[in-house]
Amino acid sequence: MLSGYWHLPVPLLPYIELAAMLTSVPFVIATAYRLYQFPFMDAFIREVIAGSILLVGFVASVLVLTNRFGVIACTVILAYCKAPLTRWVERTFLGYEEPVEAQEERIGNAIRALTRLDEFGARVSEILATELEADWVEINSAPRSDAAHRFEIPGSDLSLSIGPRAAGRQYMSRQLRLARTAALQLAAHHHQLMQHEMRELTARAQMRTLQAQINPHFLFNTLNVLANLIHSNPSKAERVTEELADVFRYALESTRTEWVKLDEGG
Repeated sequence: MLSGYWHLPVPLLPYIELAAMLTSVPFVIATAYRLYQFPFMDAFIREVIAGSILLVGFVASVLVLTNRFGVIACTVILAYCKAPLTRWVERTFLGYEEPVEAQEERIGNAIRALTRLDEFGARVSEILATELEADWVEINSAPRSDAAHRFEIPGSDLSLSIGPRAAGRQYMSRQLRLARTAALQLAAHHHQLMQHEMRELTARAQMRTLQAQINPHFLFNTLNVLANLIHSNPSKAERVTEELADVFRYALESTRTEWVKLDEGG
């Protein structure tokens, strides 16, 4: 660009020309990110800035180091620096204080902490709305028509609907990745809660059936045995009476609570 008009010898003139040609690139990227915020823009900015820094480091090593093995060693070091450098770019330029993997793990832990199926939808909506900075998040069988994004929860008839992002911003690739991962986590935990609820209902039904069978016949037979033991073996009759009291006490407690744990019901 400058070689046709500049006749004085300038050190590293090709690199100066390249820098002059690329001066508008950061401005274009920043403008596109602020005004349009395409979903891929955060990943694009992260890779461009990190790649540019690594490229500058590689060019500097080629210019400074004359030994081939030194250049190779520097290249290997730069390759290992890619991950921490990318993380620094995310934290400094994009404002992400933690890696996306850590945020996915935190959302997963919050979802797995839910133990009741009736509070599943409301609590998950609250968690994801906070993490994704969304105006609203809903889990229902029919996705909302005004949702900005919709994700199917595998293995169920539910869908994850995400409303507009706060302050009128667009969702970046990071938020969309979190939503997709959350849908998979929701599918797994929702299945576990359904299985747990089915086991509780089965145990409750078995307990009620057992009570219906025990109450008339068991009481009659036990009282007959107890009447005979009082004359033949009073000490054994006393033990049977105590055990019978425990049985009825357990039956009374299970009737009050209306449910029993699987290990107790077995």
